[in-house]
Amino acid sequence: MVKVLTARSFLAILTALLLGAGLVGAALALVGDLNIDGVVDDADMAIVSAAYGSRAIATPPSPNWDWRADINSDGYVDLSDLTIAGRNYGDTFNFHWPRRISNGRNQNPRLTNVIWKDAVADSRGHIHVIWLEEEGVSAETPLYYTQLDAAGNTVVEDIRLDTDGYDPSLAVDAQNNVHIVWARSADCWYVRLDPQGRTVVPRTRFATDKCQSTAIATDGYGHPHILHPPGIGGLLYTILDSRGRPLVADVRMDTVIPHNVRPNIAIDVDRAGNRHVLWLADTPVPGYELVYTRLISGGLPSPNQITVTRISNWKPYRVFIRADSQGAAHVLWHDDKGTAPTPSTGGASTPTVP
Repeated sequence: MVKVLTARSFLAILTALLLGAGLVGAALALVGDLNIDGVVDDADMAIVSAAYGSRAIATPPSPNWDWRADINSDGYVDLSDLTIAGRNYGDTFNFHWPRRISNGRNQNPRLTNVIWKDAVADSRGHIHVIWLEEEGVSAETPLYYTQLDAAGNTVVEDIRLDTDGYDPSLAVDAQNNVHIVWARSADCWYVRLDPQGRTVVPRTRFATDKCQSTAIATDGYGHPHILHPPGIGGLLYTILDSRGRPLVADVRMDTVIPHNVRPNIAIDVDRAGNRHVLWLADTPVPGYELVYTRLISGGLPSPNQITVTRISNWKPYRVFIRADSQGAAHVLWHDDKGTAPTPSTGGASTPTVP
């Protein structure tokens, strides 16, 4: 009997061989397509169901363990794996256009109302995303986290980190651990997740009444370096240890000229451990200054502040700073120098150009 090998069957066999040989990564496969037949369907759901509750390492061994069903590779087959497979149910290919990555409050996409977000990629190409959602019925803005693989598939379902917060930031270290910091009621909070999205350092408050916004970067030791202006006053800088406890706490950064620092702040750490810091500050005369300073590895702030530029109008736009492999800092900002309407005393709007 002659059997015809269809394109889908050939693709499934080729993908299986390549995966088995380690020549392609899981990011190239469709997450949830456990039997590699080119579609996420009931057969894949059955594989997860059959292995549900099993563990990779258990005493006694789990008789129903199936490594294919451990989609998020955390050593367990549980609701997270079933949910991830369910999200891709019916898919036959990885997406190549915009796609919703959050489920919204109470797993209802229609309730999603994002008001702030941040994202960063790790060494595997996985994308770590945090966002705040506006509840609508209350003033609270819960903080969420999710993780995508290099193809955009969800590998960690939405995790609520806190019931309220504002101005969150995140960074990943060389081991792909995720460091997240945010402000809540003028306090600074921190959490660390492992590469699979599991909590390593639970929600920890490291500064009280000293936090109106946040920025974070990590060094070669995995320590988070955090900026947090207290609102009225200058810019504070803190380093945390592996348990989320301060190694260096509340160091004043604006040492040359004291500033009232705006929420526009950024920090990065280069390969040599030097820290590059950027902030927007009020000035004695009308307008604002974008200020830069560098802390050498192991050092504390010194009188080396540089005014990058002056900005006439303040807006709550983010500023960015990134250090390259040579230790040079690259800065990005929005100066709002375009034509904008300014209200007159009569209630009309008159275009002005600063």
